[in-house]
Amino acid sequence: INLTDWAMNYALKLLAGGKPDPSRQRSGRPIAEMKEVPPSPGFVGLVARYEWIIMLAISPLMLFPGRVSWIAPIIIGLVWICRRLAYGRFSRPGAMNAPEALLVVMAAAGFLVSVDRPLSEPKLWGIALQAVLFFAVLNGLHGKRDVRWLAAGLVALTLATALLSLIGTQWDVVRLVDLPQIYDRLPRLLGNIPDSGLSPTQEFFHPREVGATMGLLLPFVASMALFGSGKLLRLSAALTFLVGGLVLLLSQALMGLFGLLLGLAILAVWWRRRLAVPLILFGLVLAVLLVVVVPTSWRAAALSSDSPIGLGVILRLDMWSRAWAMIADMPYTGIGLNTFSLIQTHFYMGYLLGVEPHAHNLFLQTALDLGLPGLLAFVWLLVAFYLTARQALTRLDDRPATAMVIGAVAGVSAYVAGGLLDVMTLGAKPVAALSLLLGLTGALNWLAHDPEPAAEGDDARGRLGRVKGLAAPALFLLILIIGFALWPGSVSRNLALIPAHQAVYVARQSGRLPAAETARAMAWLPRAIEQDPGNPELHGIYGSLLAWSEMPDAALDAFARRVLLDGRMPYRYAPFLAWQRELAGLPPESGWQTLLRVYRQWQIRFPGRAEYPVMISLIHQQHLQDSDQALLNQQQALEAGAMPGSLLEFYRALLAERTGANTDSTP
Repeated sequence: INLTDWAMNYALKLLAGGKPDPSRQRSGRPIAEMKEVPPSPGFVGLVARYEWIIMLAISPLMLFPGRVSWIAPIIIGLVWICRRLAYGRFSRPGAMNAPEALLVVMAAAGFLVSVDRPLSEPKLWGIALQAVLFFAVLNGLHGKRDVRWLAAGLVALTLATALLSLIGTQWDVVRLVDLPQIYDRLPRLLGNIPDSGLSPTQEFFHPREVGATMGLLLPFVASMALFGSGKLLRLSAALTFLVGGLVLLLSQALMGLFGLLLGLAILAVWWRRRLAVPLILFGLVLAVLLVVVVPTSWRAAALSSDSPIGLGVILRLDMWSRAWAMIADMPYTGIGLNTFSLIQTHFYMGYLLGVEPHAHNLFLQTALDLGLPGLLAFVWLLVAFYLTARQALTRLDDRPATAMVIGAVAGVSAYVAGGLLDVMTLGAKPVAALSLLLGLTGALNWLAHDPEPAAEGDDARGRLGRVKGLAAPALFLLILIIGFALWPGSVSRNLALIPAHQAVYVARQSGRLPAAETARAMAWLPRAIEQDPGNPELHGIYGSLLAWSEMPDAALDAFARRVLLDGRMPYRYAPFLAWQRELAGLPPESGWQTLLRVYRQWQIRFPGRAEYPVMISLIHQQHLQDSDQALLNQQQALEAGAMPGSLLEFYRALLAERTGANTDSTP
């Protein structure tokens, strides 16, 4: 609605010869006049006055969750009560409030469905911290001094992050250009941060995450360096930009660099509107050159695993296809917070994928962690942020404050743009800075608003405003209801896969199925398969449960059904294989040969799982009429100790009976 109003007003301005519409004049005030009615005196008012400082002080309890982290929710609750007593409200109204709260709700749901809750817990704390910081900044900034202190704090945070990254990054995993004369001289003094959530094999920060963090923070710093208030702030921001830019270049993180360039472009267009056209033309020309001028050999290299760029393209296509399959199977809850590496390697194997921490796409990963409702909430939050920023820009009459809003827009846009090919997931520690930018924009919009005296028709406009405020939540609920109605099988599928994943994951770790999860999975899976019989993942997980439940005959039937379904669309697991053969001038291969290539990759990477040699043998026996090779596969898998062994024993005996082979000497 706001965008439509703006477009209509702009068209009227053009028709009137470019003269501004008096009804659209700025109604706000400069930052020097920003103030709010002071809170009630005493301890309650003091807490409410400085709540954003209190929340920043307790943030380490949530950044690094441990035994004493339970203190943080208590302090947060007390601060919110003090805010209610001091100002008569729990929060200032704003378009970003509802989606921010919904993200926390969906994070809790993602934690409950997780196959490994200790692994998911840091992400739950991280998303909760993002909401806490957002509301703290939104409600805690009361005037010019607070706003300037927060801007200076963001610059200081960026400088501290850059300096810590210089001494705490695993620089030897940089991929594009190896510069040992530089990287070998950088000290590694900061490592093994307690409860930092780093991988057990990763002692220091990853360069890509460092670069993405700089890409998120530096646009705001650049805005302060160019347009901030006060020489000290501008000088400090300029120095910080130089140090942070150096760290970004050292990280060689393309997502961070792309995000920073987009953020700087936003600043440039705001500074000089006429720069928009040449920047857009430059982007279009570059895109055309990449598509048209690049020779075919380069296109082939872009899908070759022998080059770093080609390997990156292949792995992303690989993991994106698996991410889409996960989202389709568990759309309402997601797969569980921070469990992409577990769910992908146990249930949605790709062709070449190893253990990947995330899906390398911000929107896909948000849907995986929080479900489609969480993704809708995130998109809702972004739209609300941009609309709030636009409204703040129409209200503010102060250039430094306007620069803060533009810097926040540039930083958020940099984060979103960088997340198209890689991602710092919601709940990651550096993403807490994103909430500071969102909260700062909301607070500036509130502080710049200068309510006019009540006039005739205000009641009607107030009612219209409340209706507009309910439009987004109503649309959100409508989308969910339509989803339930159009795809009823998705609900059963989602409910069935939650306990099924939990049960099989525990069985592969401990050798035994957990009783409660297995009972729920066995109750829901047949219903889900009946409603969605063409889903190969459902048959596969059902076969695994049956195999671990010592029902090998039924398990074999389930795996045979999965193989038949996979044979109809083998390229769903490796969409790039057909393109590679076409670019190389090779004839297409049969679907069963392609599926064998995929299954063999799974068996090579996970030789301890009995399901994969069984599915390979089913292809040989039922579709290639080679029962001898199928029997040999079962014997080799038994010798390798694949589990559950009862499934392999049953199928080996069945094949031996059909071929007349003697298997007595096989261990």
